[in-house]
Amino acid sequence: MSEVQTVTTLHGIPITNTLTSVAILDLIFLAILTLLHKPKFIPSSVQAAGELTYEFIEDLSKQVLNTQLVKLLAPYLSFVFLFILLGNYLGLLPGMETIGVVKSGEFIPLFKGPTSDLNLTLAMGAVVFFAVHILTIKSKGFKGWIRHFFMTKPVYLAGVLIAVGLLELFLEPIKYIILGIRLFGNISAGEMLIKATSQIPFVALPFYFLELLVGALQALIFTGLSVAYFATMIQEQET
Repeated sequence: MSEVQTVTTLHGIPITNTLTSVAILDLIFLAILTLLHKPKFIPSSVQAAGELTYEFIEDLSKQVLNTQLVKLLAPYLSFVFLFILLGNYLGLLPGMETIGVVKSGEFIPLFKGPTSDLNLTLAMGAVVFFAVHILTIKSKGFKGWIRHFFMTKPVYLAGVLIAVGLLELFLEPIKYIILGIRLFGNISAGEMLIKATSQIPFVALPFYFLELLVGALQALIFTGLSVAYFATMIQEQET
């Protein structure tokens, strides 16, 4: 497994081999949306898989979110789950990194597993962060958002409560950074494990199937934690 490398540049913007893989994912989702544009009474395999995924994420969300939030967030969370799942599996395709170009005597793969790029996983964590806080402010107002971090009672502990609130406010983005790092770390570790065992006959195969399981679990963990963050910020204030 290679490192993230620049394949070419576009108007000075580097195009990495993980970015080209994201383009493939975009095409896959475009094809899926085209097939699902007109649902059939007797669903095709793609439609059935899409419906099962949506129902699974919807049921997962219902455990901690109210009905209104589930209806709002289930489509987004389903996309996140599928994007990570397919991104993880895309990086495991045999021969994924054997297609490339030679630049300055160095072979550069055209494609690489997108979720093994820290930039992408951190960006996904950032999207969840902004979605959670923007939706909280929209749902509860700025005062409601502030009340999540700063308690006002008891008054005689105001100084301590303010200090704790400021600390919690400062630490809030960190858990979303960790969300992205966790995904990156697990997928990158899997890539290194397969690389280390690929030269030994029959040894890499069990680890390959293990990584298929890990890829699904990481998609579920990222989505499940996202649901928990939405519930903590928004639903907590409804109780």
